[in-house]
Amino acid sequence: MAHIRQQLRDKAKVIVQAAINRPVYINRAHQIDDARLPCAVIFTDRDANERVGLSDIGKKVYMTIQVYSIANPIKEADDSLDDLCVAIENAFNADTTIKATDFFLTSTSIDLFDEGERPIAMATMSYEFDFLGISSSEQII
Repeated sequence: MAHIRQQLRDKAKVIVQAAINRPVYINRAHQIDDARLPCAVIFTDRDANERVGLSDIGKKVYMTIQVYSIANPIKEADDSLDDLCVAIENAFNADTTIKATDFFLTSTSIDLFDEGERPIAMATMSYEFDFLGISSSEQII
C-alpha cells in the first residue's frame, strides 16, 4: 500500500481536478507552461506523528496546493485565483472520501511573477489533515 502522504495527494488530485476542471499535478517538479494554465500542483510538505491521550496515536499531514493562472490582465489576477481557490475550498468541505479526523485550510497567499513571457499569478493554499488511530504509515485513509 502507498504511504499516507501519497494516498492523500492522490485523493486530493481527484477533488481539485473536479473542482477546477483543469490539469492537476502531484509532482512539485512539474514544468508549468502557458498551455497548462490555469492548473494546480499538490504536494505534501511533511507529516508528524502525534500522541493523542494515553493510547491513541495520530498523524498530521501538511499539504500544499499551488494554483497557477495567467495574470492577464494583471488587475484581474486576484479575482481569477480567488475563484479557483473558493472552488477548491468548497470541494474539500463537501468531500467524504478522505477519512481524516479533522482538516482545515490554515492559510492562502497570493503571488505574482512577471519575469517570463506572460505574468503568472499563484495562490498557495496550506492545509493540515489529522488522522487518528494510525498504526502504520501505509494505513489506508
